[in-house]
Amino acid sequence: QARLALRGAADRAAALGSHEQAASYLAQAAELSPDAVERALLLERQATEADLAGRYERGLAAARAAVQFYEQQGETAAAARARGVLGTLLIHAQHIQEAIAELEPAVAALPQDTDPQVRADVMAKLARAYYRNLEAQRSVDAAEEALVIAERHALRRTAAEAMVTKGTALSMLSRHHEATALLLGGMELARREGDIATTLRAAANASYMVASQQSGDEALRIARDALALARTVGDLGQIVWQAGNIAVGSTYSGLPLDPVLAEVDEVRALELEPADLHQLSERSFVPAMFRGRDVGDELEQWAAEARQRGDPQTIATAHTLMAQWAVARSDYRTASMEFEANARLRPDVGGLSWAAFFAALDGDAARARTLLEQAKAGPFGGPAEQAARSATSGLLAAFGANTNEALPAFREALRLLRGIEARLETGFVALAMGRTLDAGILEVRQALEEALATYERMGSEPMISQVKELLAKPEPAVPASLQPATEAEPEPAR
Repeated sequence: QARLALRGAADRAAALGSHEQAASYLAQAAELSPDAVERALLLERQATEADLAGRYERGLAAARAAVQFYEQQGETAAAARARGVLGTLLIHAQHIQEAIAELEPAVAALPQDTDPQVRADVMAKLARAYYRNLEAQRSVDAAEEALVIAERHALRRTAAEAMVTKGTALSMLSRHHEATALLLGGMELARREGDIATTLRAAANASYMVASQQSGDEALRIARDALALARTVGDLGQIVWQAGNIAVGSTYSGLPLDPVLAEVDEVRALELEPADLHQLSERSFVPAMFRGRDVGDELEQWAAEARQRGDPQTIATAHTLMAQWAVARSDYRTASMEFEANARLRPDVGGLSWAAFFAALDGDAARARTLLEQAKAGPFGGPAEQAARSATSGLLAAFGANTNEALPAFREALRLLRGIEARLETGFVALAMGRTLDAGILEVRQALEEALATYERMGSEPMISQVKELLAKPEPAVPASLQPATEAEPEPAR
C-alpha cells in the first residue's frame, strides 16, 4: 500500500511539474520494493524525474542502480533502456565521452530479437552523444538506423527524437536547409505526440538554425515559446537552455540587453547544479560583454573549466566567446585568432570567414587573404558567413583605395545580414566601412548611424564608443600595413 501511495504521489507531482518531489517519492518506493525488477523500474523513473529537475548527480546514481538491478536479473533489453536514461543524464551533465562509453556497449550487447522500441531508442541517444562529441557523420549514421526502425514500427516519438538529432548533426556537415527542415519537422512531430522533452530540445537546436539561415526574430519567438513551455512543465535544464538562447539571440538581434541580463539573473537564482550553471554562464557572457561588463576573468575561468570537462562542443564555443570578448574591446587581432581556433573544431559555423574579416580589420592583409581563401574552400555556413566574406573583400578593396569595388562588397554584406536580422554583425560591417572609407560618403554615414542606433538601443557601451569615434573622424583610418605593396604611392581613399 505504501508503494502504491508513493507511486501515485510521484505521478501527481510529475504532472504538476514538481519533478524533484516526484523523484523523492520514487526513491522511497524503490526502497520499499522487495522485487528487483520493480525496484529497477522505479529507479529508472526516478532517474528521469531527477533529470527533469536538474538534479543530475542523483539521477546518475539512480540510473546506474537500475542498470545493475536489471543486469542481475538478466533483463538485457531493460538494462539497455536504462543505459539510455543514463546516457541522457551524462550528456546533460556534460560528460560526453562517458555517455558514449555507456551507450556503445549497450547497443552492441542487444540480442537480434530485442524489442525494436528499445533498439531504436538507444540508437537515437547514442546518435545524440556522437554529435555532442563533434562526430557528425557517426551521429547521422546512428540516427538514420534509429529512424529506419522507428518508421517501420510506427515509433513516432523515437522518430521525432532521431529527426532532431540527425538535423543537428547535418548542420555540422553544412547541410543547413536539410537540417532546418528536419529540426522543425521533428519539433512538430514531437509536439503532436506529446513528447515535451524532444519538443524543447528541437526548439533549442532549431532556433539556432533559424537564426543563422532565416530570421533572428523568428528564432527568438521559437525560444520564447519553448521557455514558456519549459517553465510550465518544470524542466529546469530546458529553462536554462532556452533562457540562454534568448540571451544570445537577443544580443545578435540588437535588442535591449538589460532586460535580457535580468532574466538570466532570475534563472541563475534557481538551485542549479554545476553543469547548468556552466551552461547558463556560457550564454550570459555575450549580452554581458556587449553591455560593457568586465567578464574577462570569469570568462577565462569558464574556458578553463570547459577544457577540463572535455566537451568538444563547449570548447569550440569557448573560442567564439573569447573572440566576441575581443571584439567588444576592439582587439581585432585576438578576435581573428579565436574565430580561427573555433573553425578548426566547428568548420560549419563560419569561423574562418569571421577570422578573415577581423584579420583585415586589424590590418593584416596577408592573413586576411589566406583565411578568406580557406573559408571559400571549406563548408558554407549561411548568410552571415557569406556576409563576412563579402565584407572582408570590401575591406581589402578599400585598403587598396578601390572604393568602387569596396562599396558593392560592403553593400552586399549589409543586405545579407539585414535579411536575417543579424543587427549586431550589421554594426560590425558598418565599423569596417567607417574605418576604411570616407565618412562623408552617404552610404558609409548611413551605415554608421544605423549601427549607432542599434547599439544605443542595446545599451552596448563598448560598441557605441567605437561607432562614435568613427563618426567623429572626417577621414578613414587606414592601417599602414594594408597599403598596396607597390613602388608607386597608393591613390588616396575616396
